[in-house]
Parts: sequence; C-alpha cells; structure tokens
Amino acid sequence: ASDVYKRQDQSLVAGIGNLYAAEILFAAKVHPQQRCCDVKKSQWKRIHQETIRILQQAIENEGSTLKDGTYRNAIN
Repeated sequence: ASDVYKRQDQSLVAGIGNLYAAEILFAAKVHPQQRCCDVKKSQWKRIHQETIRILQQAIENEGSTLKDGTYRNAIN
C-alpha cells in the first residue's frame, strides 16, 4: 500500500488493499509516495471523499473489474 494508506488507522476500514488505495489516491490527486506528514488538510479531505465514493461504487458493483477485464468479487 502507499505511504499514505500504510500509516492510516485501519480500525474502521481494514484492508483497503493496493487496488483501492491506488485508485483513491489517483482520484484525489495525491501522489502515492507523498509522506503523510506532508499531506495537506485539503488533500486529506479529497482522500476521504474519494474513499467513500470509490468504496460505495465497489459495493454497488459487488467487486472490481481489473485492467485485464476480469471481474473479482468475494466469491471469485
């Protein structure tokens, strides 16, 4: 996982995973190697908003479609 997500308390959302972490940071326009102590309040707000949006979308779609076009959910 990225530096930003490695250090995040995962007691509420455990195991966000590299796939979603990368997508969230990309959508929030935050470089994945940016140090947590350098993330601005406005960036944290975008990360929070994109986390909610992307995870809700994943739940609605019951999983993730990977780059190769394969689909993954909890069963496969």
